[in-house]
Amino acid sequence: MLAPNTPMWLAVDLGIQMAGGVVVPLYTTGSLEDTGFILRDSGANRLFVGTTDLLDAITPLIPRLPALTRIWVEGLTDSYSNELVHPLERLEELDVDLVAKRIAPITRQSEATIVYTSGTGGLPKGVVITQGNLMSNIEGTLAILEMGPGDRTLSFLPLSHIFERMVCWLCLLGSVEIAFARKPETVVADMERLQPTVVVAVPRFYSVVRSRILAQIARLPGWQRHWMERAFAAGHRWSLEAGGNPGPRPMGLRWLDRLFLKKVRAKFGGKIRFFVSGSAPLPEETFHWYRGLGLPIVEGYGMTESSPVLTVSPIDNPRPGSVGKAIPNVELKIADDGEILAQGPSIMLGYHNQEDASAHALQGGWLHTGDIGTLDDEGFLRITDRKKDLIVNSGGKNIAPGYLESLITSDPLISQAMVLGDRQPHLGALIVLDPDQLAALCVEKGLEQPVEPARLEREVLGRIRRRLQDRPSFEQIRRVRILSEPFSIASGELTATLKLRRKVVIARHAEAIASLFPSHQDETP
Repeated sequence: MLAPNTPMWLAVDLGIQMAGGVVVPLYTTGSLEDTGFILRDSGANRLFVGTTDLLDAITPLIPRLPALTRIWVEGLTDSYSNELVHPLERLEELDVDLVAKRIAPITRQSEATIVYTSGTGGLPKGVVITQGNLMSNIEGTLAILEMGPGDRTLSFLPLSHIFERMVCWLCLLGSVEIAFARKPETVVADMERLQPTVVVAVPRFYSVVRSRILAQIARLPGWQRHWMERAFAAGHRWSLEAGGNPGPRPMGLRWLDRLFLKKVRAKFGGKIRFFVSGSAPLPEETFHWYRGLGLPIVEGYGMTESSPVLTVSPIDNPRPGSVGKAIPNVELKIADDGEILAQGPSIMLGYHNQEDASAHALQGGWLHTGDIGTLDDEGFLRITDRKKDLIVNSGGKNIAPGYLESLITSDPLISQAMVLGDRQPHLGALIVLDPDQLAALCVEKGLEQPVEPARLEREVLGRIRRRLQDRPSFEQIRRVRILSEPFSIASGELTATLKLRRKVVIARHAEAIASLFPSHQDETP
């Protein structure tokens, strides 16, 4: 399936499964190379395409895909139709009795989908997920997330990722209404119009929206800005002090909420009960900022190989900085080297056509997640970083770059960051700035754009040092280089789920990285 998020995506997905087929989703943003590999490796014999533009994009692949016997395209015109390519709408003309005959017997052991992980390097791996894996995960997640009739969610993360598909399946089983965003750029406007009660996103979304709101506040007239900043500060302070047991908000904050914060919540539709964040750890400051605004965020953790949810944070008893506790039917433990291991009926069958990789990932009956983390006495899980991303400096200290990056990007000015320093005496970072926040900073400090690079780097480094002031000396950032373009999916620097492809970034920015670690003795930035 190659299509943008639409109701038809879900209809085709469920229809294929009901007929006993196996669904292989494709990213609309995927490279031609990855798309071709997935189609060949999966042995797909049917292809459902959401638009004629997407059909045009993959047309060069078709002659090299002999297994394909039929391509169905939504909105296809007669000029495109041929023996191989057909309009999807033609399926609606099928006799109801014929459709009923195609419904296949399905068991929990039946394969449901093969989801290819975009990975942070190398070719994608196809994760084989059964109907039993999915049902176990849906049941376990619904037992914790309080969603049901009367709720509405807004779908905008790609349905080609198991995370968003699981959200939609949860909604279907829980009688939750699903609305679809028009496009990524209109998500917040769509929230205001459609008034969802629960929204699921990734940390990057929450950080970007927060930066935009703060930039808008900075442009308000003096007295309005003063009171709005005071309201946000009061909410943030209350959330910090409340920790994992938020009680009633004090009267002063309730007053500020009615006059100011309520207006900001209205931009999200005014009916949000809670947000959900997954795919990567959420910076604690982001958590407190939103909860102080009256928009609590529930964190979760998982991966494609676990169908995907492993943990969910209790809505009424969160632990800031934690991704929650294991859902029912999932068991977690920490290996001697700190790696998170998971076991349960939602763990994948294995990797398609990759027996060795499957055996390695499922050693001893446990899924080896590749993530480093800790479990406290109450079962709350904290993620430190990806095992393979750990930095070992020249002094032999192990450093988790992902955690430092989350602290750095909690500053609204800093949109993206990548920490480096493997086998080096100190750490450096590549930085991408938020343009709205940069403009606000220039107004505040009377600077003209473009700001002289050394001046801007000193400003950014000072802000980073304040964010990392509680970290040990070997985790301090000594040098930064500010990039003119953001990391992106199109450049290959981000996966489809917005995770850094560190090897690609290192290759693309070799010169800037080299300047972070000069060979001479003078290491002043």
